[in-house]
Amino acid sequence: MDPTHVEILTHNFERLTKDLDPSCVYPSLIQDKIITIDEKETIESKGNRAERASALISTITRKGPMAFAAFKKALKSTYPHLHDLLSATDAVSKGENEKSLLNEVPE
Repeated sequence: MDPTHVEILTHNFERLTKDLDPSCVYPSLIQDKIITIDEKETIESKGNRAERASALISTITRKGPMAFAAFKKALKSTYPHLHDLLSATDAVSKGENEKSLLNEVPE
């Protein structure tokens, strides 16, 4: 996963773990081959919902470059407010990266 996307998930970690029930996004993440059934079962073995959400986010951050987009897609129908939160943070992050790149361009 892109370090910027890891930072976005870290920045929004409290909100994600407060609101997210991972069982709602497993089917999409499994279908998109972001997590395996074994990983889902490991996550489900965690204590409460917040701990499961934390474990899911931790697992996703160790996945490939498509994991962030797949996670946002999984959130879109069930948790549109979390999808929008991650999308807005991603847009701000991209804007800051573009500004940084522009500042590095030699005159």
